[in-house]
Amino acid sequence: MPFNFWSGQFQAPFLSADLGDGMAIYGIDFYGRPAKWLGHEWEALGPPSSAGDLRHIEIEHNGNGPALFVFGGLWQFGGQTGYGFAMMENGQWSVPNSGVVHNPYQNFPSTCAVTFDDGTGPAMYSVRGFHPGSTNYPCLYRFRNNQWSVAGWPTGTPTSFTGGQVLTIFDDGRGPAIYVAGSFNDVNGVPAKHIARWDGRTWEPLGPGLLAGFGSTAVHMGTINDASGHSLVIAGNVVYAGGGSQGKWLLKWVGCPNCYADCDLSGGSPRLTANDFLCFITKYAAKDPYANCNLDNAINAADFQCFLNRYAAGCS
Repeated sequence: MPFNFWSGQFQAPFLSADLGDGMAIYGIDFYGRPAKWLGHEWEALGPPSSAGDLRHIEIEHNGNGPALFVFGGLWQFGGQTGYGFAMMENGQWSVPNSGVVHNPYQNFPSTCAVTFDDGTGPAMYSVRGFHPGSTNYPCLYRFRNNQWSVAGWPTGTPTSFTGGQVLTIFDDGRGPAIYVAGSFNDVNGVPAKHIARWDGRTWEPLGPGLLAGFGSTAVHMGTINDASGHSLVIAGNVVYAGGGSQGKWLLKWVGCPNCYADCDLSGGSPRLTANDFLCFITKYAAKDPYANCNLDNAINAADFQCFLNRYAAGCS
């Protein structure tokens, strides 16, 4: 991807979405502006005046149709001061008067917002970069009806480093939930060392948590479904996890261990069928990480034999 030295930005796609004019790819252009991919070049979407460092794009369905949100530096939109974010709805940019204060010295991470349904309808959730008029930085914010509210606070002495820093949605077998990592030892009074799970109603820790080096605990979180099961992957300045397992920079939390041979996750009766063979063959041909049955450094015939053995052993 081409890089602009002056803006410090790469041209990069973030997501695909239909904003009312068909599916399209949205990302950032050479100058660090939000843009739409036309198939051969980027078309800038704004802002109509100056912009800061674009970090994230998210789509929210707010009842009036899909809206595109951008997060980044201290934005200017047609004379309006942006508080680290702005919204494009029906082709028009605006800065919702949401009552938050942006800290221009605290950057947004690349995964700073997600859309999640907590049971009362979808809403956008975010971490980092701004706060609701106090010196403390919440672990998680909720955006609904053009207003931000706090879904989780850390306690203790507030600092500019306290609060959520990165988030993602992960299903550990109990249903989707938001996972937040950052610099905190509890959320809403629930002990949680640097990482916590929120299902829309309650907070809980993720095992013994993380032990971080200086600064951010995590810079990115994502999910993967490999031979060990559907897992949460954490990348960042993490020294220890799980009460003692050392794994600096990249860690994995297995939320729901698989019956590995149940490739299609049918869960029916019988649980293992010919469809699981077809599923594995498809993943094997595509070099999907799931096909690395024996968890070595290659996907080859040994993995095929491993799958046959797992299938013969059945699911307990």
